[in-house]
Amino acid sequence: MPIDDPITALQALNLSDQRQRSPVSRFAKPFLAIAKLIAGDGVELTLGGLDAAVDWLGGKAESNLEEFVDVLAVNLRYCGAQVQKLLAENEAQRKFVADELPGLAVDALRRAEQCRAKERIGRLAKILAHAAEVGAQDGPDTVEEMMATATGLSDLEVLVLQLATEEYRKERAANSQEAQRAVAARAWMRVPGIARTSVSEDELLSVGAKLESFGLAVRVEREPWKTPVYRPLDRGYKFIEYISNAR
Repeated sequence: MPIDDPITALQALNLSDQRQRSPVSRFAKPFLAIAKLIAGDGVELTLGGLDAAVDWLGGKAESNLEEFVDVLAVNLRYCGAQVQKLLAENEAQRKFVADELPGLAVDALRRAEQCRAKERIGRLAKILAHAAEVGAQDGPDTVEEMMATATGLSDLEVLVLQLATEEYRKERAANSQEAQRAVAARAWMRVPGIARTSVSEDELLSVGAKLESFGLAVRVEREPWKTPVYRPLDRGYKFIEYISNAR
């Protein structure tokens, strides 16, 4: 029976490809060599045990790719009509999808294959789906940077950034004439109280420093004896936009 829905076809093709080959088959020989080096001469490694390890490695990568395609399909179901409208009306976006998106998709698949957490895989898929809408406006380098950021941040770091952007935007809107550092301090210090998880002061400091290292936030100058606070940058807002679920 033919599949008329292109998104369903994408998922079916992914499952079919998984049945035909392991995406990490190219790693099999070096992986076996590493396993033997780790075990040393005093531990006997059976062929069956090594085969099982390679099978597990391949299964993990296949599961990652399946998760990526599923999240991408879900997001495209929401924004697919908008994407098609843009492609019909916007020559720059049509050119981006034709020339740049295939390479970005391969890059996203490569990154997804190596992820350890499903949440990071989901972020990659959401970024690719969003790129299908705004890629021409932001450029392929920005999309690539968003994907690198997506796999480099923990769930807690993403949560803090998301809450910080929301709180800073609200504070700034309500106090537009106030000094930026005061606005940023109130917004940042509210984050632990509204997060649905426990965040210690040390953790918050560590997260702030990590976000600054990725260019997503900047430390706000305060008196030396006060706890450091961070203000989200435009790049931070952009990242949250890219990893948000399609509407």
